[in-house]
Amino acid sequence: MGATGLLRQVMTWYYPLAKANFADPAVRTAVLDRAPAADLDDPTVVAQIRREAKVPVGSLYEMVRLQQAARRDLRRVSAPALIMQGRNDQTVDPRSAAELAACLDASTPFRRPAAAARIRGRNWAIYNSILKTVAGIVHVQGG
Repeated sequence: MGATGLLRQVMTWYYPLAKANFADPAVRTAVLDRAPAADLDDPTVVAQIRREAKVPVGSLYEMVRLQQAARRDLRRVSAPALIMQGRNDQTVDPRSAAELAACLDASTPFRRPAAAARIRGRNWAIYNSILKTVAGIVHVQGG
C-alpha cells in the first residue's frame, strides 16, 4: 500500500504550509507566486493560509499510483512522442520532461536525440501544425 496509502486511512487532508516559516524568503516567494495579493506580514492572513492551504491525501495516493503505472508502462509506448513542458510551469518539476524523454527508447526517428532540434519525416505536417498552434497560444498569452 505504501506510505500514502496508509496515510489516507488515518488523515484526510495534508496541510503543506501548517508549519511553514513565513519569514523565510523562499516560502514567501512560493506563496506570493500563487497569491500575489496576500499580506504575509498580517498574522490573520498567515493563519488563514496555514488552515486553508490543504491537499486531499486520497488524491496524493491516486497520483502516486498513476505515476507508478505510467513509469511501468512507458516502454510499451511505440508511437512517436512529442514532449513539451512550459518553462514557467509551477506544478510540474522542470526535469520531468527530460526524465520522460530518457525513458522512451530511440525506436522511431522522432525519438532520437537529433530530433529534438528538427523533426523530419512523413508526419512533419502534423508536428508543424502542433508547433504553430503552440506558438500561437504562447504569443496570445505572452503578449
